[in-house]
Amino acid sequence: MVDQNTKTTSLWKVNGNQGDQWQQGSVDVMASAFKLQFISVAGNGRLGDMALDDFQFLPKVMPSCRHSEFTCENNGNCIKPTKVCDFHSDCPLKSDEVRCGQYNLTLNL
Repeated sequence: MVDQNTKTTSLWKVNGNQGDQWQQGSVDVMASAFKLQFISVAGNGRLGDMALDDFQFLPKVMPSCRHSEFTCENNGNCIKPTKVCDFHSDCPLKSDEVRCGQYNLTLNL
């Protein structure tokens, strides 16, 4: 879980038998300040083990979009300009639908 200010968000969850091999997981945290929490509920006996190992905190390199593309604010994804202000969010935080101005809609009934 990641805690940003007062908002807590679950980023990754695993349930059930994961076998006896190490499992790799990766999450992206798009914040400059955060607190990580690892919460575990383990069973009894030898099948109730849980371990965390080999953490890396790396800066995420944002891809650069072509001049004709729109860059999503929170993750740097590139979308076609026809996907901007089309009343459908294509960026996770809806940055492609925020600065669209006013629309005058006319209904002919």
